[in-house]
Amino acid sequence: MILVSSNLVGFAAPLKDGDTVNGFIRANSPSFRFRNESRTGSPVQAAPGEEYTFNAQSGDTITISVDPEDGSTLSPVLVLLASDTGRQVAYDDVSGSLRYRVPVAGEYRLLVLGQNNTRGRYTLSISGINSQTAQNPSTSPSTTDPRRQLLQNDY
Repeated sequence: MILVSSNLVGFAAPLKDGDTVNGFIRANSPSFRFRNESRTGSPVQAAPGEEYTFNAQSGDTITISVDPEDGSTLSPVLVLLASDTGRQVAYDDVSGSLRYRVPVAGEYRLLVLGQNNTRGRYTLSISGINSQTAQNPSTSPSTTDPRRQLLQNDY
């Protein structure tokens, strides 16, 4: 399991299909601790960054890219997590892009981090999210996650 924690309780910006978002990792951005689970023996690292969420359907092929602004020192790290389990499902610290085929419908968390404490402005693009709201697999009201229930009520 990936270790991801933030030293600040922040707001995770929701994303929709086709969104292009301008972001800025700065000195006072929340710091996240993470580990690249795809490499055996990877050390725990800490990096400033921003958090986003989105709902996806099983079978969606999500494409995410982060382009640092000209003159920025930002070297982006992308960490994609399944919100229900907290497990890392995709990771990139080289190309600034991810492509991920969603096996299970639900909410996903995307962390955009500054590798080696780099900072700067960037543009985040996401596509491939089905326009339907992700369905909560639980039908029992007592076990429904209140955040998901709120999303279902809003949509």
